[in-house]
Amino acid sequence: MAENKNYTKTVKNYERYREFLRNIYLYSFRSRNDFAELGIKGRTYDEYKRSILDCINNKFIEEDYCGKTKYMRFNADMYQNYYNFLVDTFFNKSLTGYTFYYIFILQLLFKSQKTLTQENITQAIIDYYDDDISESSVYRILKDLISRGIIEESKIYPKQRSHSYKLKSNILDILSSAELQELYTAASFYTNISILSVPGYYFMNTLEEYTESKFKQKLLKPAVWQYRSCNFCSIIDDEVVYNILEAIRHNKQIAFTYEKQKSAITAAPHYVAADYPYGRIYLHTKDGNTYRIDKISNVKEIKSTASINKSVNSTKKQTLELIFTFTPQDDKKEVTDIKKRLNEEAAWMTCSIINDNCRKYTANVEDALKFAPWIRSFGKYVTPGANCSKKLTNRLYNDKKEALANYGII
Repeated sequence: MAENKNYTKTVKNYERYREFLRNIYLYSFRSRNDFAELGIKGRTYDEYKRSILDCINNKFIEEDYCGKTKYMRFNADMYQNYYNFLVDTFFNKSLTGYTFYYIFILQLLFKSQKTLTQENITQAIIDYYDDDISESSVYRILKDLISRGIIEESKIYPKQRSHSYKLKSNILDILSSAELQELYTAASFYTNISILSVPGYYFMNTLEEYTESKFKQKLLKPAVWQYRSCNFCSIIDDEVVYNILEAIRHNKQIAFTYEKQKSAITAAPHYVAADYPYGRIYLHTKDGNTYRIDKISNVKEIKSTASINKSVNSTKKQTLELIFTFTPQDDKKEVTDIKKRLNEEAAWMTCSIINDNCRKYTANVEDALKFAPWIRSFGKYVTPGANCSKKLTNRLYNDKKEALANYGII
């Protein structure tokens, strides 16, 4: 195959890769033709594949042939390895805009070990890059670094309108190597169960490099954390979640596309919540709507939400209450299989043994309707309890009624 001259190893628009990565991870063994049916064809597939093979460790990827067709799949088990290999696709994200100026300013302040004025910094950039960068651009970068808590400013007396800038003290400097190890171990545990995982991996990388630089030591990798119901794939939604959280922090509305809708949706984000056992994250808006994060794309801040009521109540979690009933007349093997499935698939729910032939499973979830397909798979053995979400109860009843009508039973 001829070399694709447009191919680059870095990812500028991460949105392009999310569905590609999700399909391989969740469904596995997808071929070039399979992706063509999903709208990812020819050279686009080759570009995506080469980018992934460049940034993800080979031990997490397998390629194999079935006949003459080559398939690619991810090979990772959260019970065998704590490291979420998909985070490496973020490490290859392109540096854009004024990124190099950010790096240059931080290096300049670090090497000078003293305060510098905006004029000093601007002139240094011009001298080094031979670039006529404006004072206003440098000012915006400095203000952004201040807002992120990386640098601090102070007024220059007697010129009260002039400011000088310096790096903030490094909080890691007060920690011993043993304390850094403890912090690293804690970060490795919480990273994969937090609503955002990528920042945790960046932090762990920082700790590794800092410890090796200061103490000439390598941090010990943690023992395997076994995360029940941890979905490695959710990490590819981190950029969407981050943009939503930033909009909430700045009190801004957002515009985004949802599922396969052509027109953008405008909403005022209220909060983000997760159903960890079910592996889904949701956006709740101030007008009471709920959206699955994995179906959201191209999130952008658009305007202030100052005119929107900020005291809106949080959307209440919905109750799942499922009653499983067995009788002596039921097929014993079938009942055994159902109970085994419950022990495995409903372990995250609270189970109450009503009697030998009846169990009640309860849980609070963000969106009860999403459980309808799973509940229907238990057939006649399950019924909604009195406290179950009314929307779910009605959906199950109407689905059953429609099915019976289709078979001519009613």
